[in-house]
Amino acid sequence: MFKGFVQAVTKTHKTQRLVDVPPRHFYDIVVDVNKYVDFVPFCSESRILRTFGNGRGFEATLGIAFPPIIDESYVSKVTLDPHDMNVEIESIESSMFDSLSCRWDISETLRSSDECDVQLQIEISSSDPLLSLSLERLVEQISVAQVIAFEKRCKDVPIDDSISLNS
Repeated sequence: MFKGFVQAVTKTHKTQRLVDVPPRHFYDIVVDVNKYVDFVPFCSESRILRTFGNGRGFEATLGIAFPPIIDESYVSKVTLDPHDMNVEIESIESSMFDSLSCRWDISETLRSSDECDVQLQIEISSSDPLLSLSLERLVEQISVAQVIAFEKRCKDVPIDDSISLNS
C-alpha cells in the first residue's frame, strides 16, 4: 500500500531454546508445512504448492493474521537441509512485506540425543509506516510464540506419526 514512499524498516529476532525432543522429530515437524494451520500461532493458511530439487525444497503459501496489524498471505521458497537439519524460508511474493525470512537450525545436544538445541531467526522488512512502527515487538513475539508452538506440537505428535520429507 505505502511501498516506495517510506524507507523500509528491517527487524530481526533470534530465539534459542533447549527442547526435550529428539532433533529429527523436531525437524520433521518443521518441514510438515501443510499442518502449520493446525498449531502455529497467527497462521491462517499453510499449503505446499510445489516441490523442487529432488525433495530439497518447496514453495508454500502461508497466511498470517496478527490483528489488527497483519492479515497477509504470501508465497515462500523453502530450502531444506535434512543432513544438518536446517530450514531456510524466503518470501518471494508478498503485498505487505518487502522481505520476510526465517531460518531454523536444529541440532543434537552434547548431553542427549533425545534433546535438541533449536534456533529460529526471523527477519522482516517493510515500507508500510503502520507496520514499521510495531515491527520490532511483532517479530520478537512471533519468533518466541513459534518456537513454543513447535515444541508443544512435537510433544503432541508421537514420533512414529511425524512425517519426514527427507529422512
